[in-house]
Formats: sequence, structure tokens, C-alpha cells
Amino acid sequence: MDTTPRLPSLRSRVLFVFFIFGLLIALVSILAVTFATSIVMAVPILLSLLGLVSYGGWQLGDYLTKDIHALAKAIEHETPGEIVRGERVQRMCEAKSAEVQELCTRFEQFTTEVSHLAGGLRGEVDTSQKAVTEATKSLHNFMYQLAHTLRTPLNQIRWSVELLKNEESGEVTQAQREFLDTLEHSTVDVLRSAGLMLDTLVVLRNEKLSLKSQPCDVRGIVESVAGKWAVPARRKNIKLNCTPPARHLPMILGDEDRIRQVVDTLVDNAIRYTPNGKIITISFESIDEKTSKTVRKDFSIPTSVNTAIGVCVSDQGIGIPKEDLPNLFQPFYRASNAKQQWVDGNGVSLTLAHAVVSSLGGMLTAQSRLGQGTNMRFWLPGVDEVARRQASPLVE
Repeated sequence: MDTTPRLPSLRSRVLFVFFIFGLLIALVSILAVTFATSIVMAVPILLSLLGLVSYGGWQLGDYLTKDIHALAKAIEHETPGEIVRGERVQRMCEAKSAEVQELCTRFEQFTTEVSHLAGGLRGEVDTSQKAVTEATKSLHNFMYQLAHTLRTPLNQIRWSVELLKNEESGEVTQAQREFLDTLEHSTVDVLRSAGLMLDTLVVLRNEKLSLKSQPCDVRGIVESVAGKWAVPARRKNIKLNCTPPARHLPMILGDEDRIRQVVDTLVDNAIRYTPNGKIITISFESIDEKTSKTVRKDFSIPTSVNTAIGVCVSDQGIGIPKEDLPNLFQPFYRASNAKQQWVDGNGVSLTLAHAVVSSLGGMLTAQSRLGQGTNMRFWLPGVDEVARRQASPLVE
């Protein structure tokens, strides 16, 4: 049985107010006719009557809508989550009329239904997320095993090709040697792709990359990579400059092959996205306590770092749109203008380069202007800096 008290309706309010106004108007009219002996006296009485009616109309509107205004203000101070969950609806709906009370009741029913739907949707979303996570994990494991399994037969093919080229099983003609060279290069490319896939899966699973820790000569690594890309750059009429460092570069502790991979990726991308006839410059910076704030800012090197090496690969290529820079190191991400170029790309090379540099204690950053070129900079801590960090783990 409904125990809700019966409230007056808006209709009854209107009838009551008009009844009162009717009595007042009749009373004023009688007074005007009784006491008004001339038009001069009747005009102020009529103006007073008009003012009274206007004021009464204003009060009538406020009286009829005050519950609606109260409900609107109450909802304004509630959070969407509380309203959707149906919390405090009764407190908000302290109605004084039957119509507003009905509105509050319908609103409460609506929020209850929405709350039930939201709860069911959250459960479905959680279930879907778990299913996607499990499927992604299974896919990662499958791809990891596939890439790992491919390396063994590919290495066997490569070794067999080398044996044939060394004429271990008989003389090889020039035509056969050319075929073997093609097969060897293709095998090396597939092996590199398999290794890239393995590294990518490690990064996607938030695992640590396998890195060596040995003294490395960064200048020698960079110059060897520059020599490797000299011919491809010359084919595009691109001038590839490797500027010698102005000061002695300290040694670093790291993985030489991984650092080579980073530099190789940066130079490769620079050549890919630089038009014919332009210039690519590779430069070095020796970072110490005397290094200017401008250089540290360019390389994003904290002031707490005492010794480091900075490498910059600067090109005059197509540049990177400003809105794409924050996502540049995300897996499988390519800038919008890069997608328009007829250039092969897997979208993971920069992700891996960023992961390698970060794992070695440094940072890889990008600075670019659309149509004006890109500066890719990374820095790595020197041997003294690594020793200082190991001695003081709190040092960043």
C-alpha cells in the first residue's frame, strides 16, 4: 500500500492563486468606482492595479516553479556518478507538488535502470578485457616461439650457403656464386626480421631486453654505421656527414651491438625520409659538468648527470607533424605524413631504439618541424656516471 502523502497539484495552486487575484481585482475595481470622482483620480488607481497584477504575476511564476528550480539546483551539486547510481535521489526530490513528486519518482526509476545497465556493462567490459588480455598473451607467446624457432633453420641455411661459397663441397661458378649471395642476403634479412620480432615482443610484454655491459667506443660505432650507409645515401644524392667531436668522448658501458642498432635505425630513417640532394649530419657531444644548459636541454639530460655522450642525427627531410611527436615511440606507430610516402616501415624500429637507450640509462628524443627536417638525439651515461649510479642507487 502506497504510504506517500498526497500533495497538492500545480493545477490546484493555479486555481487558488487566480481565485485570490480575482478577489483583489474585484475589490480594487469597486474602490476605484466608489472613490474615483474624476479621471485624474482614476488613473493612479488603475496604474496601481496594473502594478499589483504585474507583481502578482511574477510571484505566481516563482510560486509555480519553485519546486522545479529546487530540483535543478540539487542536481547541479551532485556528481554524475551519484545520480546514475541513484544515490541521494530522495534527498534531491523533496517535492511540494504531485507533479514534481511524480517527476522525481520517474527520475529515480530511470537512474535505477541505468545503474543496473551500467553494472552489467562493466561486467561485460571486464570479461572482454580479460579475454583480450589472454588472447594477446597467447598471440605474443606464439609469435615469440615462432620467431625463436625460425632462427635455427635459417642459421643452418646461412651456414650451408657459406660452406658452398667457400667451395667446401666443390667448385662454384660465378653464376652460382651470385645466386648464393642473393640467398645469403635474403637469409640474413629474414634472421634480422626474426630478431626484430623477438625484441618487439619482449618490449610489448614489458620485459627487459637482453643487454651486454662492456666498455664501448661510441664514436667508432657511429662512424662504422655511417660508412655502411654511405653508398645508399650516395644513390639518393644525399650528403651524409659525420662531424668529428670537438672534445674527447668518454667510454660508456653498454651493448655495442644494441647501440649500433640504435644508430642504424636513426640513420636509416633519415635516409628514407630525406629527399634527394639534401644533407644528413651526425654529430657528437661530450657531456660533463661544464656543458652548457642549452646542450643539456636539447638532449634532455638531467643536471644530476655528470658525464655522458650525446649523439644527434639531423636531416633535412619531410619532418614530423607536431601532433605525431608524442606517439613517435609507440609500437607500430607511423607519422601521418610518413604513411603517405612509398617507404617500407614496420613501425617498431624507433620503439626498440627507445627501449634500448632507456635500458642503458639514457634517453632518446625527437625534435622536428614539418617540411624542415628532424633532429633525433640520444644520450648515454659515461663509465664514471654508471659507477656513480651503482655506488648511489638513489641518483637518477
